[in-house]
Amino acid sequence: ITREGTVFLAGMPMLAGGETADADSVLAASTPLARLAGDWAVLAVSPNSLLRTFEDIVAALRRTPARLTVGGGAEGGSDHVLYGMIGKCLGVDVRLMEYAGYPAESEAVEALNEGRVAAILGSAGSLLPRIATGGLLPLAVSSGERIDGIDAPTLMEREVRLEYADWCGVLGPRAMSPEDRDEAVALCDRIDASSRWRAVCAANGWHRAYLSGDDFRQWLVTETHRTRTVLNELGLLSISATRCWGGCVGRH
Repeated sequence: ITREGTVFLAGMPMLAGGETADADSVLAASTPLARLAGDWAVLAVSPNSLLRTFEDIVAALRRTPARLTVGGGAEGGSDHVLYGMIGKCLGVDVRLMEYAGYPAESEAVEALNEGRVAAILGSAGSLLPRIATGGLLPLAVSSGERIDGIDAPTLMEREVRLEYADWCGVLGPRAMSPEDRDEAVALCDRIDASSRWRAVCAANGWHRAYLSGDDFRQWLVTETHRTRTVLNELGLLSISATRCWGGCVGRH
């Protein structure tokens, strides 16, 4: 708690939601304090899929992007944005790419198993158990380095110049005093350095991605720009809110 308000946790959903709702950006509405952690994504298919490698996905996208439906979290959320970024890096017309958003990751997996989507994007940490038991075949991960327990290349290895995580950070009120800001950043420093926090990250498969103060603000400027660019190319900035934010299933 600060003298001028309450600090709060935020992440990519808030950033994208502000953009699609044509509201104040996260930067304009708050004081960035620290980025704490991130959650890498994995692109996976059913074990019996004809798409056996990331190159198969690339070929299908470049051939007829509208015929390859990828599932994941809410439309306009981190999975959707990542899919758009992948298409953009591959030179695909992003507006032709089909995406199905689901309110829960388990529903995306169900859609994959039933053949309603060709592949899914989701949290590497939460999908790891399904991958370990052979329930999913991973084709690529969005991290800069390979992930333990997931036998799949990074996007970078496949010449897609992209690293992406669904991040979580701490923000303060817009009109935060310098004293409160420094005190809150110091608190975040202590959290990141604590053994308890590191154990929580390890248990949930999160990667520590600590940035604080001005470094976090500058990163947020860049992240807001690239997110806005992709949301625009996906055609999502012309609507008042993400179509699937409340848990519907939709395709753009």
